[in-house]
Amino acid sequence: MIAIKIKGVCLANLGTIIKRMKTLVDLRNEQNDDFYEKVENLFDKPLEVIRLGDQAIRACTGCWNCWLKTPGRCVFKDQMTEFYPKYVNSDAVILLMNTAQGFINHRAKAFFD
Repeated sequence: MIAIKIKGVCLANLGTIIKRMKTLVDLRNEQNDDFYEKVENLFDKPLEVIRLGDQAIRACTGCWNCWLKTPGRCVFKDQMTEFYPKYVNSDAVILLMNTAQGFINHRAKAFFD
């Protein structure tokens, strides 16, 4: 069992996931490379770090084109167009996001949609 806390973030009970981890997606407003380096040291292979904190991600409009007309591809050509294949093809993903009053921020919501 691994239980590590870095700058208030607890990485506990990661077990076998650590060996398969490939991608870290950072949706936070404040990002720093020192934190990524500490997290990457936990793994036996390099992580793909995707920084979306300062990128504009369009909110889903519910058109369903990504399901029906062009599976897996959104009609909006934003930063997710480049990063979505890396996210989908990862064995496992670490998500870093801001929260306020128990809810995720708008950028994280747009990412999940």
